[in-house]
Amino acid sequence: MKPRSRCSAQPTFGVAGNPYSDAAMVAIEYGKRHMLKDDWKKVFEPEKVAETIDYMLHPNKLQG
Repeated sequence: MKPRSRCSAQPTFGVAGNPYSDAAMVAIEYGKRHMLKDDWKKVFEPEKVAETIDYMLHPNKLQG
């Protein structure tokens, strides 16, 4: 996994300078790919929830 970096979407509002955790960065990337679409409600289906957890545990699978 590549080192953490500040995400431009990170809403710190000048209060916190900490980067998101690796799992949070995976969730953000997953969200960009799956939630910003017309059928975004599919992310609540049990198989999509399981897929999300799998990506968070194995982020290298999200690279493809």
